[in-house]
Amino acid sequence: MPTASPRNPERLRPRGVALILVLIIVAAIFVVGLAAITAATSSSLSGSNFVDYATALQGAQSGVEVARRYLDHPWEAGLSWGQTWPGTGSYVAMPPPSDSPVALRDVYYTVTATSTLSATGAPAYLITSTGRALAPGGDPTGTTGATRTITAVFLQPAISLPNLITSTAGLYLPTNATIHGSVFCDQNAIVAAGAAVQGNLAAVGSITNFGTVSGASTTSCSTLFIPPVTYGQYTPTYSFGGATNTAVLLAGALLTGAPPLGMPNNPDNLFYSTTNFTLSNATITGGGFVTSGNLTLSGTVAITAPLGFPALVVGGDLLLNRNATLTTAGPITVARTIRMVNDDGSEVTDTSLPQALWTHTGPLLFTGPATFSAYSTINFTANYDATRAALQPVSHMPLPLPIVSYAEN
Repeated sequence: MPTASPRNPERLRPRGVALILVLIIVAAIFVVGLAAITAATSSSLSGSNFVDYATALQGAQSGVEVARRYLDHPWEAGLSWGQTWPGTGSYVAMPPPSDSPVALRDVYYTVTATSTLSATGAPAYLITSTGRALAPGGDPTGTTGATRTITAVFLQPAISLPNLITSTAGLYLPTNATIHGSVFCDQNAIVAAGAAVQGNLAAVGSITNFGTVSGASTTSCSTLFIPPVTYGQYTPTYSFGGATNTAVLLAGALLTGAPPLGMPNNPDNLFYSTTNFTLSNATITGGGFVTSGNLTLSGTVAITAPLGFPALVVGGDLLLNRNATLTTAGPITVARTIRMVNDDGSEVTDTSLPQALWTHTGPLLFTGPATFSAYSTINFTANYDATRAALQPVSHMPLPLPIVSYAEN
């Protein structure tokens, strides 16, 4: 019986090599696949991180815009004009987008605001706004989630009245008027004999000076924009404390003494009348008075407006009894003429009669066709005060806050 011949090693070698090559190829495919999975995972994580940080940046940017609004309109945050909004105090959640029923991230921001000075020394606000992006339900005060911070500096806003007296018409400064500040008018200016301007006098038209002007007298100026301070903006409602407040209507046509001060719905003590009115021996402390008609002042009258609000807005003539003593602080707007009158209301034309005495601190704006009467002999002393030169912006007069620096971290 023939015996079986042994296997030929030479014939088996190609099979072994082929197996090794297959194993090497499988291992290579595994390594490549693992690298691809790792790269995809890393790319997904990088993409997720990018989304988180971009979302957190949007939260920080939203905080900057919130700060811009409340610093420009402090009464919307429950503050008075001149008070600085301090910031949110804690994290505030942003509402989810309306086009997505399920929020992929919860977004928060927190803001601090402090008064500072810009690089040029101008009053400014330093804003630090931090945004955070978290998984839904996360804790914004925790350690997880993406965080971005923005620091910005805004210049403080103001409607500033640069002149002590500004007129949209021809200006007449009467005898016995002493003006400690600058004067501007959009037409011709006349300084009567005995009147004194301790400052500059500028006019779009001509200047006729029979008195004294210590500063420069400039003619042919460009027309000056005068911020509108009108009857309708301050009565019967005004913005304060984040709400619309109601000024108090004074009944009748006469007020003697003090009106009801400190009313909850009238925090800035603004009072108004819709007719001709008389203040006689009256005092308004930390408040102002607005009328659409003529206003007569007799006896001793003192009005001190809160910062940013007008002391008087007169839609008609401002009439001072020849025996009146008037002290005012705060911007005043008169739509027509300032005149001195007798007890019966007739204009005083006899300069030998006693003169009304008026001491005023703050800007005086004439918004109508006339200023002081040519017969006026009011002993008028006015003083410019920078703290009295700013007016609170009203609802349709927001002021942009110029930004002087911005940095994302």
